[in-house]
Amino acid sequence: MDKLKVRSWKELLSLPTPDVLYLVEPQILSIGGALVLYGNAETWKSWFMIELAYALSEGKKWLGVYQCHKAKVMMLQTEQTEVMYKDRIVSFQHSLNGTVPSNVLIATDLAIKLDNPYGRGMLEAEVKQYRPDVLIIDNWYHTLTVEKEESVMKAATEGIEKLRQDYGVAAVIVHHPRKAGEEDRGFDELSGSNVLNRWADTIIRVWERDRATDTYE
Repeated sequence: MDKLKVRSWKELLSLPTPDVLYLVEPQILSIGGALVLYGNAETWKSWFMIELAYALSEGKKWLGVYQCHKAKVMMLQTEQTEVMYKDRIVSFQHSLNGTVPSNVLIATDLAIKLDNPYGRGMLEAEVKQYRPDVLIIDNWYHTLTVEKEESVMKAATEGIEKLRQDYGVAAVIVHHPRKAGEEDRGFDELSGSNVLNRWADTIIRVWERDRATDTYE
């Protein structure tokens, strides 16, 4: 049976303080934190995550702007077969002059569902074995049995909460907004539920720029 962590005020203050509190600065992703990146299809979300994994593994700037501190990264990729994802990584690799980050792990599973105990157990086993500092899930949609069911979203996010608490891993989730043509009511209506809005520490939305009008949609 799990027990609550009960400490005195003095015991809490005596806990060791890490050298950095945020893995992505300024205050974008904390140690053990939760970040959601979302946007429409074809807005480079998966490429941003590959870039984030690389920047964290090497302690470089993400997108050339946001400073990352060195961290071990595990990516759960649920969109493409392994060979197709390899092709995407090869394309990204061309910009690195052959550099291969040693601190990035990639798991590919097109069928894993994080709203059921079996899927959550699979993921926990790998987190327990490899102990990453950051877990990137790309994308969230494919890990849910019924995307717009709030109870499903809660079950999945609660599973991620347990990983954060038990293993100190920060979680990054890639998701998408409401379907095209539906009224945009902001992040509260992300996929018909505000569960992720309440759960995330940081939310990043990606827009596509219309080159003809120089505006974003």
